[in-house]
Amino acid sequence: MKFGPLCYREKTIDFLDKKGISWHATVVFYLPDDYGSDVENTSPHHLSMLFYDHIVQGDTQQDVSGVASLLEAAMMQLKIDLPKVKEVVAISDNATCYQNTRLPIILPFIAKAKGFSVLRFMHTETQDGKSMVDALFAIALQHVSKIVVEGMDVITSSTLVTALRAGGGLKKTAAELIQLERKNKNFALGIIFDVRTITECHGLEEIMSINTWGGAQIGKGLAFDVFVIPQ
Repeated sequence: MKFGPLCYREKTIDFLDKKGISWHATVVFYLPDDYGSDVENTSPHHLSMLFYDHIVQGDTQQDVSGVASLLEAAMMQLKIDLPKVKEVVAISDNATCYQNTRLPIILPFIAKAKGFSVLRFMHTETQDGKSMVDALFAIALQHVSKIVVEGMDVITSSTLVTALRAGGGLKKTAAELIQLERKNKNFALGIIFDVRTITECHGLEEIMSINTWGGAQIGKGLAFDVFVIPQ
């Protein structure tokens, strides 16, 4: 989402025509070791959660390379918090910035480089209903507003992170300041041309090659092999 600056003594005119601060959130559902790996026979209330707030510094463009970089940041944090996890299922609320057909192709490669396998990438209809991400934003905004009332101005990316961390921050939540490296934004985009439609993505953990067609799988299409170097 985009966060608008907040000041303790705010003048509306100071913030007219502002782009806002890019704020992306990730909610991680995981099964603690106490319950083993029998996910199918485990009740939903046995799941635990982690929350990541990623605040972008000096960049408001939410294109595919920017979003992919933020997902990479989330996986880097996940690797620290849950080092035993090797497989993930990615679920998106299909907000506008995630509506890019190249993203489901790029994501498994980013994950593999960080030591994860993406089993499936799923998305809802565009922001269909509310999710835990909406709840996270609501609670976080309430926390930031409380800090502002206490006298702190939150007008930059760094002060937003400071506010989110204030008072020990929110429970099980990490707030990080992210700076995108635009010089390397074509790290994977250069080999992925204009894919018009992706109807389904699954079995992504064993990608060795990708086949593409102009439409309806007519003809041989184009194929290229995939090599992922762990980082």
